[in-house]
Amino acid sequence: YQRRVHGILFQKMKNGIMMIIFLIGLGVFRADKGVTIKFKGNNFPCLFSKGYNFAVVRGHTSMGIVDPYAVHNINEANSAGFSFVDVYINPCLSCRDTGEKQIENVVSAINGTNYRKLWFMVQQTENWGKDKVHNCEFLKNAISGGIKLGQNIGIGTNIRDWYRIMGVGCEILEHKIDCWWVYHDKNDAIGPFEEFGNVRETSIKEYMGPVRECSEEVNLNVFTGKIENLKKTDLQTKTQTFI
Repeated sequence: YQRRVHGILFQKMKNGIMMIIFLIGLGVFRADKGVTIKFKGNNFPCLFSKGYNFAVVRGHTSMGIVDPYAVHNINEANSAGFSFVDVYINPCLSCRDTGEKQIENVVSAINGTNYRKLWFMVQQTENWGKDKVHNCEFLKNAISGGIKLGQNIGIGTNIRDWYRIMGVGCEILEHKIDCWWVYHDKNDAIGPFEEFGNVRETSIKEYMGPVRECSEEVNLNVFTGKIENLKKTDLQTKTQTFI
């Protein structure tokens, strides 16, 4: 009888492990939760206490200026205990600065803070022009500029916005670029992720928002990787020398 019970328990455990492996393979395994913040955040400790352990904060506005609260939000999130902080950049195509220069402006402003990654947003068609070829060249210029500055850089978009803004012919990846998948289906499971424009993988999905949490307006995210597996070098303080 005991052998039979042990056999049943073993089989259930085995089935559970196989299901986890299956879900990971499909890209639907639930992971760590985070928030997107575009205003001045004052309640990061409260957000952390509610189980959010990473943040994506705005670094550049579509008006062409560095967000004045970027440094504040990065520092406050780190002080609250967040595992990592990323920074997103809304482009300004009508501004004088190139995509590369807009990246440089953000990096210069947040120099010395502890952030992991920059996300260049391909969203909201009003932030972009009607010429998809020009849009693609602007994006390539921005990504190239970020890489020259030694930044870990990715793209924030979804397949609908990508094709509306960049078209079908924009192949951007001489370099391996990660995607922040902005897909508001109110589902905090990851996938499956649909490839587009040479983008082959996603590590963060923004699945819902805006919502009110701890008196803050935030969007909700899920991180596909495991935070404890991030290399220490990925989380080091970024310091860049500008001439």
